[in-house]
Amino acid sequence: MQLHENLDLFEDINVKVATASSEDVTNTKKIYSDFAAYFSNVIPFLSDPEFKLIDYMDMKHGDVAYRGYGILDEDGNLVYSKIDDYWGDNIEETVQEIKEKLK
Repeated sequence: MQLHENLDLFEDINVKVATASSEDVTNTKKIYSDFAAYFSNVIPFLSDPEFKLIDYMDMKHGDVAYRGYGILDEDGNLVYSKIDDYWGDNIEETVQEIKEKLK
């Protein structure tokens, strides 16, 4: 299953979902537009070429970002992050883990 097909899994846990990319704003907009042209449900993309958010979430690996996910609380504090290349492919397990971390 793909994330764009399963965004409704996040509805009952009251979270906002976004993607952080190390691409610059121009490239991030293009990536988002390409996704939006193909999928009806697309989450926001955040451009982070200076790796500020990515590093804060412990997802920086040299000059690239790890794939994975993280949780920030409403004050912007890091609650949890996980490096996981397959978090989107295994979205049901990912959502379950997020639910557990939010308890």
